[in-house]
Amino acid sequence: MNNSPQKINQRINQKGFTIVEVMVSALILAFIVVGLAELYIYTSRLALVSGNMSQAISEAQSKMDEIRNKSFSSIATSYPSGTTFVVNQTLAGVTKKIGEGVIYLDTTNADDYIIYICVSFKDKQGRIIGEDNSSAGSLNGVIDAGEDVNGNFKLDSPVTLISEVSNR
Repeated sequence: MNNSPQKINQRINQKGFTIVEVMVSALILAFIVVGLAELYIYTSRLALVSGNMSQAISEAQSKMDEIRNKSFSSIATSYPSGTTFVVNQTLAGVTKKIGEGVIYLDTTNADDYIIYICVSFKDKQGRIIGEDNSSAGSLNGVIDAGEDVNGNFKLDSPVTLISEVSNR
């Protein structure tokens, strides 16, 4: 074993990474890649839910416009409280049910009706967004056991429109 000053200087002047430095760098890189992959999966799911929510909002707005275009005297008979409607989505020529809407009509005041339109819908994983989440996993627009979480006797959802229609 020759530890002459020349040999020691040669080893010190060598450039490169030690195996420990490479392993630590690889570990840090692995954590970053896993984090980015999880972020990608999460944002993909959010994009799907957002697309279904946009479709549900569009259908709810269409239904609200349909009700507003009726004569005031026919609203209560045409859309009694609890009336349901289906929310469909068509992709590549295939139509499938993605949600169920329900209309609640408050006719307490004879000259002013309050209209609530609530739409519950499914995401791609089958999870139901809104209170219409019966144990069978079906969207039916009807309050089943355990669905009215807040006890207001209505199905609630992030997609809820409320409007007032007055007798003119």
